[in-house]
Amino acid sequence: LDAGYQVSLSEARGVTYTFHPQERGAPVRDWQRHLVDVNLGGERSLAAAVRTIGQGPADHLVVALLGRLTLEDARELAQLRDGELRCWAFSLPAAPGEAEAEASAIDLLEQHGWRHSHLEVGVDPETRWRAVAAPAGRRIG
Repeated sequence: LDAGYQVSLSEARGVTYTFHPQERGAPVRDWQRHLVDVNLGGERSLAAAVRTIGQGPADHLVVALLGRLTLEDARELAQLRDGELRCWAFSLPAAPGEAEAEASAIDLLEQHGWRHSHLEVGVDPETRWRAVAAPAGRRIG
């Protein structure tokens, strides 16, 4: 918002909160509250969020902040990539015994033009953000 971008936050159930750079005060604080006060919902699918996000402008950046990435998540998210859309995904590392399934999910996303990075506890998210944002062929981190 401070850089002048419109920002939307979509929950898994498809509810979206949109804020514009000229908004100040309470609306921005309300939006930020959604980022820090997230409650675990009963949604097991990203389908509603994908439908909502897919209705947005073709030139926007989609950033998926996920818990653990599953193959079903990757299948749903892969539908968003259309050539113009930039798509980035951040997820927690796989739990023991889930690494192979997670690797398949990451491969599927990357085959559809997504960029992915893990967000480990205790690691500054800015380093991961910069790694994903780096131009193709110049991946860092």
